[in-house]
Amino acid sequence: MPNYQPPSIPGLTVSSGNVRINDNSLDRDFTVESDGFSSMFHIDAGNNRVGIGVSGPSATLDVNPSGTFRSTRLLTVSVGSGQTLSEVNHAGRYLICAGNVTLPSTSSAGEHYAILNTTGGDITIGRNGNNINGAGSDFTVATFKGATCIGIGSNNWIVLG
Repeated sequence: MPNYQPPSIPGLTVSSGNVRINDNSLDRDFTVESDGFSSMFHIDAGNNRVGIGVSGPSATLDVNPSGTFRSTRLLTVSVGSGQTLSEVNHAGRYLICAGNVTLPSTSSAGEHYAILNTTGGDITIGRNGNNINGAGSDFTVATFKGATCIGIGSNNWIVLG
């Protein structure tokens, strides 16, 4: 049986079992339709955004809010004692903390850190000059307890736990 040769389509490359769409990086959107959505998967090439069930994504990844999302578990990260947390390395993950940690000096509303104390004693979550739960004081997490720190804007935090 002969090998299949796809038609020549500008911007489409098929080579060694790989498919590349918009190979020339042009401002050309790409949409995959399903039985229920005309934009089940939409690439907005000009704005570098992906929509799932959304025809005009407003973020880098925009998922239709009436849909569902499934994640079997969150990532875990080991955090050393005395470490200052950062959004890129720690936000949205379970943080297995070996000692005291410090929140970032700046935060965005909704940014969150799930801090798990696995030590034999209390650990302190340092506020880094900002407020925690409306007060200018750090937060203590007892041994084998956890706390979730959520940014509420103006670099302030609410801590649950």
